[in-house]
Amino acid sequence: MWRPVAASQIGPDYQRQYGDATLDLRDVNFDGQKVSTDVNMATGSLRVLLPKTVDVQLTSKVAAGSAQLFGRENSGVNVDTQLQDNGTDGPGGGSLTLSVSMGAGEVEIIRETS
Repeated sequence: MWRPVAASQIGPDYQRQYGDATLDLRDVNFDGQKVSTDVNMATGSLRVLLPKTVDVQLTSKVAAGSAQLFGRENSGVNVDTQLQDNGTDGPGGGSLTLSVSMGAGEVEIIRETS
């Protein structure tokens, strides 16, 4: 599990060959911050946990498998998605440009709910 607690601690990229991985950003205060990061896996299961209010520009590529992005699921081969999600407060609250790439497996992007 990767769990930075400040925007300055978020790396430019995270990589894992296989297995289960989680990038937990729920404790990061994105207010006034503009952050970009890439997460890449060959095979397995990846979860990215986000705070409620950060604006996210997401690019997700899954060669084979499924992507559950903010509650919307797509599965199959070459599941490529680009979307903007501004969180529960609408635009504002800092921004995150997130690129996720999975060879074969599952990607899940989730916002905290409380």
